[in-house]
Formats: sequence, structure tokens, C-alpha cells
Amino acid sequence: MFANDEANGPVTWRLPTGDVFQGTMVDGQCCGFGVLRYDDTSVYEGEWKDDMFHGHGVLTKDTWSYEGFFKEDNADGLGVRKDTDGVRAGIFSNGTFKGPPASIRYLGPEPTKSRCRTIVIYPDGHAYEGWVKGGVAHGEGVILFPSSQAANAVCSITGKFKAGKCVGKAEVKFCNGRVYNGETAEGKATGKGEIRFPDGAVYKGTVNDGARQGRGKLKFSDGSKYKGDWDNDRPHGCGKRTFTTKNTYDGEWRSGDWYGKGTYTTCNMVARGIWTAMLTGEATVTYTSEHKSYVGGVKEGKPHGWVKFQWRDSSARLTQEYEGQFKDGQIHGVGAMWCDVHERGPVKAGNWDNGKFLGNLGKSFYRGASRDGDAHGSGFVIYPDGRVYKGMFSHAKRDGYGDYYFPSGGFYHGSFSSSKYHGRGTKYWSQSSGSCKKEYTGDWDNGRMHGGGSCTYWDGDRYTGCWRDDDWRGKGTYWHGKGTIEAEWTAFGKGRGTISLGWISSGAQKYEGEIERSVANGWGVWSFASCESDLKSGRLTQEYEGQFKDGKYHGVGALRCNIQSNGQVKAGRWSNDNFLGTVSEPCYHGGSRNYQAHGLCMIVYPAGIVYKGECAHGSRQGKGVLRDPDGSYKQGDFYDGLPHGHIVSVDHGSNGEQRYEGEFQRGKYHGEGKVVLHDGAYYDGHWRNGMPDGYGTAYNYGKGYQSGYWVRGQMDGHRFGANLAEESR
Repeated sequence: MFANDEANGPVTWRLPTGDVFQGTMVDGQCCGFGVLRYDDTSVYEGEWKDDMFHGHGVLTKDTWSYEGFFKEDNADGLGVRKDTDGVRAGIFSNGTFKGPPASIRYLGPEPTKSRCRTIVIYPDGHAYEGWVKGGVAHGEGVILFPSSQAANAVCSITGKFKAGKCVGKAEVKFCNGRVYNGETAEGKATGKGEIRFPDGAVYKGTVNDGARQGRGKLKFSDGSKYKGDWDNDRPHGCGKRTFTTKNTYDGEWRSGDWYGKGTYTTCNMVARGIWTAMLTGEATVTYTSEHKSYVGGVKEGKPHGWVKFQWRDSSARLTQEYEGQFKDGQIHGVGAMWCDVHERGPVKAGNWDNGKFLGNLGKSFYRGASRDGDAHGSGFVIYPDGRVYKGMFSHAKRDGYGDYYFPSGGFYHGSFSSSKYHGRGTKYWSQSSGSCKKEYTGDWDNGRMHGGGSCTYWDGDRYTGCWRDDDWRGKGTYWHGKGTIEAEWTAFGKGRGTISLGWISSGAQKYEGEIERSVANGWGVWSFASCESDLKSGRLTQEYEGQFKDGKYHGVGALRCNIQSNGQVKAGRWSNDNFLGTVSEPCYHGGSRNYQAHGLCMIVYPAGIVYKGECAHGSRQGKGVLRDPDGSYKQGDFYDGLPHGHIVSVDHGSNGEQRYEGEFQRGKYHGEGKVVLHDGAYYDGHWRNGMPDGYGTAYNYGKGYQSGYWVRGQMDGHRFGANLAEESR
């Protein structure tokens, strides 16, 4: 091999061919252990004799490798040759494989009870390379199998072994070029894993003995994909195929073919139906670019038989709909066309010829389930006058849920009983149907609106609440252009409740009381505030309580003005929001018993005084408030017509405001109480018959405090305190 016959010992020598030898030489010849790296990347690492492979060594080539014994450069003895299609493990002679050994042989250390790394060659021709313990595979290693043409034949299994069996995850290479990485069971590629194919395709999912089985995803070499069920290495069950064109098929499969229910989608079409490689029978087809779709029979790719066809505009709004007979892609036979659907246009129902409407039928046409010759179950009917019904029947009558259409464009969607609206449903009245345009959704009883429901009128107004015999009855809310009305209704627009106007230019307003024609009519309270939050919290600027007519103050009532300041009151008679003057005799509104005022009430007196509160046996008695025209008031307990008990009294006299809070008796300060004058002076203590009497404290700015006992308004006893104003100087 070398020109220098004197080379001895360890050397590194580069040959003229580009090969490199590293090892031991004796008298210029390779002898002992050495490594030869060929210029073509092949490598021999092992024992040498007389410049030849001799003894144990490993020869690695581009497509195969051999580990075992050599003699004069040839495989000779026990060895293992690994090729791309399998392994040959056993006895070699002069480079030729003779067959597996008669018994288990070890190419390496003989295994003992302790772990060691070796190669085991078995009589059936397969080999194991890795860690062993007690003579069996135990630890990391690889099983190598002979080449085979059998389906899913395995070349090698690389992983962890325990007591001779592969456990956990492993890499399994098949003779057909597939490579599996994943879970194993009983030494087989079974469980969750990944398969890589020679053409570049990759599968991820469940596997059974190397075959795709269960649920998984396959990415083809061209970039297309399949995700779904597998059986015996083929798509089978439910799955989705996505092509490189973005077209998809999503549905049922059988042995790799589209078979059963499925949907095929392209950039401008969606076709759903039953497939036997082609779409057959009943189908749903949508042409996205043309904004149209149909459901029904198919013949040679065209609508045929009974079909429901829809047309939409570019914004996806339904513009037209036809249900009926087709022939070779044309509307032909009996059917109904809904025109200008988004605008609730008319319905043309009758005979058609190649897309042209010929007119009404002159007799009823029925298609659907039947019993004893009568419509019974789900059905479709066109009546002689052009009406159309789609829904449930019972013994020839509309019964159950259905859709009922009128030629003018009106319709009803909901429940029926004995051909009448009954249960829950929606009805729309078109202007051409002879009734005001409106739409109602809610409960029906024997053809009438009855129960809970909501109705929207032609001008946008809406009522939601209780109904009885086509009229508002019970609790409900009416929304109109200016606000909302929540009331207990007795008829259309009539009842008792709350009108909320919310924020307007002059502030926020709310009315509570009797209502007729959807405005204040009768007795009620109209409240004003500067903003919505003040209205809700009760911080009012004005409040009127009394009689109304057509939304205006009309009759007897009281208006409180400037509530946040002096709260003046105009109480008397009103006409069209104008105050006419005080009443000539007391006017009473409220509860009664035995023809006497009894319960909550409001009384307007001739002097313009107003009382609002509780009455008993014809007299003010209980909690209430008595107001004077100048805004003065007494609020608290009343007895036998007079303030009696705890009272808050505010008087707006010529000398300014005087405020008292405390006990009254028969209309006078009596008991514990405090009076505060407009200048801050006050008396806080005991009163008798309207005068300080008993222990109390008086304060007068500039004079200081006086505390002690008082008799009939005069200080009688010790004086405490001093002129605090003077001391502060």
C-alpha cells in the first residue's frame, strides 16, 4: 500500500488517491488496528494484516455497511450487512453471505448478568445491536430484519428494550421506504406516531402494525392534505381532503374514495350531497361567485325535479326564492316564486313554463306526507288564489309549525292549530294587504294576538308586552319617537304607567300616571330634572301632579316650581298647560271608604294649599306633606287634619326662611325640636304650645349662646356661654 517499507508504529498517511490511513504499521504494512478513510467518504475501521482487512472490523459505504469478521479484505465469518432494503446477519465466506447461524451468536462481548453492549445474531436471520442483560435486549438498541417484499415488512426497530421487548417510543423503518417514529405495542409500530414516506409525504396520527388506522393527518408531497379517519392504510370514514388549489372535499370515505355524505368546495362553488365518486340524487349546490344556490334533485349536473332555488345580491341578501318543479335546469311545472324577498315583495305561485309564470292554478296543489288521502305531516301547498303554505298538517288542516305566505307579500311564520294561528309566531302585514304595515312576534290564541308579544309599526314605533284579543292588555312597554312608556294597559294606547322622555333640550322628563292614546290623559305626575341622572336620583326642578288631557295640564293639579330653591306651588285649575287660578272648594283625588277620604290621596284647597299623603275617615291622618303657594311646607305625621308627631316645617315668611324639625302637637311646636332662622340664629330644646318651654339652647349671632330653662319663651334660670363673636376678636 505504501512506498515506504520502513514505516513502523502509529502513522497517519495520505495516499495519492486521497485516501487517509491512521493506525499501526509494521515494516511498511498495515498491521493491527487502523482506520482507512476513502476519498469517496467510505470508511473502514478495524483490524489489519499484511495491508488487508483481517479480523474484526466495520466497513461503511454510501448505501450499505458491514460489521463483523474479515479475511484478506473480504467479509468472512460472523457478520452483519445492512442494506437499504434490510439486513443479512450470519455467516459470510469470501464476501458471500451463506446464511444465518444455527444458534444464537454474539458479534462482540458475550453477555453476562451485567449489562453490556454487543450484537446478537439469531438463527432466523435477524440481529440485535445494543445493550443486553442476561442474554436478552435490555436498554437502547436496534433490531435489524432481513429484506422482505411483504406488505409493511420491517427493516429495523430502534428504541429502548426491556427483557427482550421494545417498550415506549421507537423508530421503525420499513422495507418499502417508510419510516415510523412513535409509540409501539408488542414490538410493533402501533399507537400514536409519525410516518415519513419516500416521496416526502408525512402522516401524523394513530397506526396499527405500521398501517394508518384510526384518526390522522397526511400531508402529501405536493402540499395537499387529508385529515380524518383511516382503515387499513386508506382514508375510510369521515375526513377532509384539501388540494393545492384550495379545493376541498369534506365528508365520508370508503377505501380511499369519496363515498356517502360529503361537501366539495371550490373557489366559486359548494356542493353537498351523496357521493359515489360523483354527486348523485338530492344535493345542495351554492355558486358563490354567481350568488345563487339550490337544494333538490340533480340530473347531469343540473337542477331537475323538485328544487328550492335562491338568488342573492352581492351583499348576500336574499332577493328571490323559488320552490317547485325544475326540468333540465329550467323552472318548469308547478312552483312558487318569492320576489324582492329582502323587501318582502309579492309571491307568484302557480304554473311555470321554461322560467315564465303562466298564472294561478285554479285549484290547490299539494306535495308532502298524507294519511287516508288527506294532507298529514310535513307538506307544501299552493292554494287557488296564490297563497302558499309550507309546514305541518293534521287531517288536511294546518297544524303545528308552518310558513304561510300571501300574494301581496304578507306572511306568518309560527305555530298553527286547526288552520289558525295558535302558539308562538310572527306575522307581517304588508301595506297592500288592506291593513296598516306592521309586524308582530309573540303568542297567538285561536287566530288572535294573545299572551306575550312584540309589535313593530310602520313608523318604527314598537310595543312589547301582554296582549289579549289583538289588543294591548296587561304590562307592556311602548317605544315611540320621543321616548318609552311602561304601563299596565287596558286597551291599545290606554292604561296606567310611566312615560320616559329622557334627555331633551330642556332637560329630562318622566310621567307616571294614567295614559290614553299613548299620552298623559287622566291623573298623573310629570317630573322634570336638569339631566337624566338627576331625574333618576329624584333631584327635580319641577313637578306637576294632577289631571292631564292629551299630554297637557288640564283640570285640577299642582305645579311645584324651582324645587331646588323655594319650591313655589301653583295649585288649582289648569287648561292646556295654562294656570287658571285656585279652586273654589277642596278637590280630592285618592282612596275612599264610606264616601270619606281614606288612604293615599291628594287634596287641593281653595287658598292654593296642597296636601299629599295619607288620610283616614275624611281627615289628614298619617304620613304626608302640606304645601303653601310660597313653597312653605310641613312634612311628617298628621292627626285629625293637623301636624301631630314628628314634623319638618319650612316657612318662607317676609323675614326669610324659618326651618323647624321636631315634635308637633295639634299643629304647634310641642316636645323636642330645633328651629333655625334665616340668619343662623336657632333654638334647640323643649317646646310647649309653640314656645320654648323647658331646657334648651338659644344662639343669636353677635350675642352668643343661652342655655338653661325656659318658661313660655323666656329664659328662666342660669345663663351659660358668652359672646363668642366678641371673644374671637
